[in-house]
Amino acid sequence: MGMNLRDVDLSSSSLTFESRHDGRKADETGVVEEVVNFSGKRLLDCTGCFSKVRPAVQNADPSLGVTTTPWRLHFRNLYTAPHPAQVSLDPKVHHIFTSAGIYAAVLKGSRWVFSLSANKERDSDCDWMLAEESTAGGIERLKAHLTQHCPAALGMLEEEEYKRFFTRRTFTGQVVQLSRLHHGESILFLGDAAHSVFPATGEGINSALEDVSTLIEILASAKAQVGGDASAVHDLFASYNAARIDDHCHLAPLPISNAGLLSSHKESSILREGVRVIDSCR
Repeated sequence: MGMNLRDVDLSSSSLTFESRHDGRKADETGVVEEVVNFSGKRLLDCTGCFSKVRPAVQNADPSLGVTTTPWRLHFRNLYTAPHPAQVSLDPKVHHIFTSAGIYAAVLKGSRWVFSLSANKERDSDCDWMLAEESTAGGIERLKAHLTQHCPAALGMLEEEEYKRFFTRRTFTGQVVQLSRLHHGESILFLGDAAHSVFPATGEGINSALEDVSTLIEILASAKAQVGGDASAVHDLFASYNAARIDDHCHLAPLPISNAGLLSSHKESSILREGVRVIDSCR
């Protein structure tokens, strides 16, 4: 538990994991290391848009085409208490406040998360949001930002949360497109490792669930084909690729386009209006 993938060596079919939060004996740096061999086994890479498996495969097999497009923005989160005193948003809806790229949704139970985005191409004066130290000025700007773009958050957040905001790491991502979804029958790319999209499209979890559904269908078909162990079928990953690659190729251009939409105020306004039209048709 709590192990992070550090290195992938395809020549030895090994994965090196490490952790600093483990009860086992650590080295002098406090790092616990574990090497896992997957020779003769099938590996599912579900490690996200910054997958370490994908570049290792690309280095070993240049025929795997990989295109990555940075999001051009960073996120930092605000969290409510487990049971906020005041909630004015519908918990059944994933809310997008398009004037500033703020995303809000229930995290677990009754606890909400607000993801605030910072994009220097859209707003050159956003360094305060990326600051790593909580200051009175930063907190004042954070409250003013929410008042203007997401006033519903103000009544849901505790006062201390505005300070904690600046202590949390920021995170970003990238759009990913692959020319194929497998490396022989040893590695299969799923979810964001295969087709990461731009957050505003809402296609990330949907396409990942479809990946899983398709893989389950192929495994069931293979099991029926051999009358038992699906691992005996030699073209499982190739069959999956044939079933999913067309959808992936059509999925990628939209998020790549949307990532570019944030580069200018005019184009960003077009995206916001498109979101409003879609919302009005619900």
